[in-house]
Amino acid sequence: MIMKTRNPSLSLFFFFFLLRSSPSFAIDFIFNSFNSTSLLRYGNAIIQFESNILTLTNPYPSQIGRALYPHNIPMKSNSSILPFSTSFIFAMAPGSNLLPGHGFVFLFTPVTGIPSTSGAQYLGLFSREVDGDPNNHVFGVEFDVFRNQEFKDINANHVGIDVNSVTSLFSDVPGYYPDGGRGFTALKLNDGRNYQVWIKYSNFTIDVTMAPAGEKPGGCFICGAFVNLSTVLEDDMYVGFTAATGTLSQSHHILSWSFSNTDNVSWSDGLVTQGLPSFVPPGEPSKRSIGFIVGLSLGVFFVVVTCGVVGFVWVKSKRRLANKKAEMEEEDLDQVSGLPTRFSYEELKIATENFSKKLGEGGFGSVFEGSLTDGSKIAVKCLEGLSQVKKSFLAEVQSIGSIHHVNLVRLRGFCTWKSQRFLVYDFMSNGSLDKWIYHGTRKHPEESWHLLTVFQKCWDQETLLDMVDMNSEDMQTNHTEVMEMMKMASWCLQADYTRRPSMSSVVKVLEGGMNVEVNLDYSFIHPTIQKNNSQQKDSTPLLPSVLSEPR
Repeated sequence: MIMKTRNPSLSLFFFFFLLRSSPSFAIDFIFNSFNSTSLLRYGNAIIQFESNILTLTNPYPSQIGRALYPHNIPMKSNSSILPFSTSFIFAMAPGSNLLPGHGFVFLFTPVTGIPSTSGAQYLGLFSREVDGDPNNHVFGVEFDVFRNQEFKDINANHVGIDVNSVTSLFSDVPGYYPDGGRGFTALKLNDGRNYQVWIKYSNFTIDVTMAPAGEKPGGCFICGAFVNLSTVLEDDMYVGFTAATGTLSQSHHILSWSFSNTDNVSWSDGLVTQGLPSFVPPGEPSKRSIGFIVGLSLGVFFVVVTCGVVGFVWVKSKRRLANKKAEMEEEDLDQVSGLPTRFSYEELKIATENFSKKLGEGGFGSVFEGSLTDGSKIAVKCLEGLSQVKKSFLAEVQSIGSIHHVNLVRLRGFCTWKSQRFLVYDFMSNGSLDKWIYHGTRKHPEESWHLLTVFQKCWDQETLLDMVDMNSEDMQTNHTEVMEMMKMASWCLQADYTRRPSMSSVVKVLEGGMNVEVNLDYSFIHPTIQKNNSQQKDSTPLLPSVLSEPR
């Protein structure tokens, strides 16, 4: 009976003892290596599969890397903050010939990802917009190698306690007490060596201890700092690491990590401290310099050779395409019907004595005098800027070549050679049409009238029909439209260019949408004279109709 009554009591006692010794909120873990499922990774954080270590950033500018334990961790029990202890081994190493920066943070955060964060001096923890906001609910221990006066950093090699801001509540120079706690030895955070850190929080105080991996620390360098996290940490938090670079850059590595949200600090004893990868820069700078120079030289040589090969292939390809395009154009020309005579470039070169007799030039090219083998004189117009409009050129040649009129210069033929285009006309020895319109140059009295004088006289006498070509049946039949075109031309030639129509108005007249303006000013002036007069005025903007000048 007694045994029966005692045994249930003893069992109940051990049940409550076990329940008390292993609370349901306890989270303990240890990583001596990492794999793809160990942590949540964001930004530039990666797992080095060869060594199974966590790399938060590589030594490249403007990087942010964050890694978190994949499950949120209870940090409060009955509204009371829970203790925690963690230990990890890290290494920070600058790249070769680079200024180092910036650092990393062991942190608690209520959210995953890297929202509202910036690199450089913000360490991937906050950004300027949210730094100092009590709603961040972020706690961290920073390992910073850049002194930022904005955040009141004590130096360029410090460890600080951060609460909702990168402006630390407490900070100190990292170091340890070797030889049983005699004498403090400062440690440089980013010399590439592997360092082990112990962080313990309990009863609103925090201790931070650090030593080279494998050595006894001897004592903390931040000891008993008062930090009330009751209003900072939420009931459940994510824990992990974040790091960043800016213009300054270095690599940030976490080699192993243990954590417990209880008073149990023995978990750190399970971290492996031997046989770890080394990130210490080589100790022989002369060899490193020679290797760097050789590597750089080979790299430059490879780039130059590659660029040369690529350039050679590109030029050859471009020439091949140009030749193929020229062949296709030649085939197109042979297939177009109704074209005038096609001259070869050599024929025109001989006819113009290697283009030596230049008659003049205009907006579309220069005109040269020449003679064909039959003795007839020609004017060869060398067009410029038309190499990419082959179809338009052929259409124009086909159109102009089919027009024959006593008052129009006949297009005798054309020539295409490489990217150049030539038009061959009958040579007219009576000078420029522009001079004939505006200046009397012939000897006979009846021919001393230039066209504008004749037009003005006919307008005044209401005899515009007399100007219509009597030899053209088509123009006589459509004499009304021809006179309307003459009126529109006079509208465009008024001496006061502000009264000239816009191109859209001309189009509307041609489409029948509006009439030519009445009360026109017919005191025409040669555009060259008008241009000279306009230059004497006060920066009055010239319309396109003036700037273009006669064609």
